[in-house]
Amino acid sequence: MKNRTKDVLLLAAVCFGVVTWLAVLPLLAWRHDYGEAEPLAEVIWPMASEIKRFSDERGQAPNSLDEIARFSPDHDFSALRRYPYEFSTTGPRRFFLRVNSRFAFVIDEQFTPGWFQPTNVLGTPTNPK
Repeated sequence: MKNRTKDVLLLAAVCFGVVTWLAVLPLLAWRHDYGEAEPLAEVIWPMASEIKRFSDERGQAPNSLDEIARFSPDHDFSALRRYPYEFSTTGPRRFFLRVNSRFAFVIDEQFTPGWFQPTNVLGTPTNPK
């Protein structure tokens, strides 16, 4: 009877461990993804102001990261180069940067920077463009 009780307790402990791991895993993944994206906000927010200034002075939004970097030598936008990004001179957004499957940044047509999608801890990551 003692061995049976030990086996049941061991099985219960293993089941508890598995359930706990499955509950914590999405949180760890979200934390990793957010940790990668959050520092880039310090680059995106000033970049939005520089894109607006560029647009005001030149009459159109920049077409490339090189163009905005040459226009704004006081800012370092090099951290963005390792991520997929696109510029647009028309449409609802001027700049889009995909950091990972969960997080992206957008600068809209009013040159307002923002996180592209909600940061849902338990949600499935999406990759809309």
